[in-house]
Amino acid sequence: MKQTLLRIALPRGKTLYPTDFRRLMAKQPGVPDDLFHYTDGKPSNGRPAVRFVGARGWVGIIADEENSPLIVELMGCAVRGAMDHCGCVVQAQIEEHEMGLTLSHAPKQYWISEMALKARYRRSREMDVGELAKERLLAAIESISARYGFDCPPASELGIELEVKRTLGMPIGKGTGPVDEYVTLVNAEFMIHADLKGMWFAGNLTARGYGRIGTFLPGSVR
Repeated sequence: MKQTLLRIALPRGKTLYPTDFRRLMAKQPGVPDDLFHYTDGKPSNGRPAVRFVGARGWVGIIADEENSPLIVELMGCAVRGAMDHCGCVVQAQIEEHEMGLTLSHAPKQYWISEMALKARYRRSREMDVGELAKERLLAAIESISARYGFDCPPASELGIELEVKRTLGMPIGKGTGPVDEYVTLVNAEFMIHADLKGMWFAGNLTARGYGRIGTFLPGSVR
């Protein structure tokens, strides 16, 4: 399965986080709800097929194969928005990356950045944050694999071992109104007997760029 990534390079000294880029795009006229994982003004069910992403030096939008035309359609609008924010010309390109999962006999190490964990139910609130993150990570891998037809091994073969590196509480709300709830943002590293190709996400709020998974190996999508 191919992913299409619009990558906008940010000039030196300029920052634009995925959540802020998402707000910026929401102000642009004619942008469809699909970009924000909304349907008829309400959050869509299931995992998003289009996500805002970014890292040091760049920001962008990534979509699965079925939604790749949306990336091309919105490229001009996205670049103009980034230019207005930065106050200067920015460079942009469209990339294609292969997404997939294959079992690996040797464990591989990955990181996960700002994985958002909602704990609306008592069971989740009483769990250790590391165990909750591991559970949500496994659920994401299984769900994404089922969606795109990847042959996902059982949990016993994946053998996920996760170590939390940092946690932070973050309020989330609707617009400028009162805070509705809080989520825990988790930075972690994990080992898994699988080769995860492409850009994977886990946890809540992934449409906003939270919970991106990456590898320490050279040549990975960063």
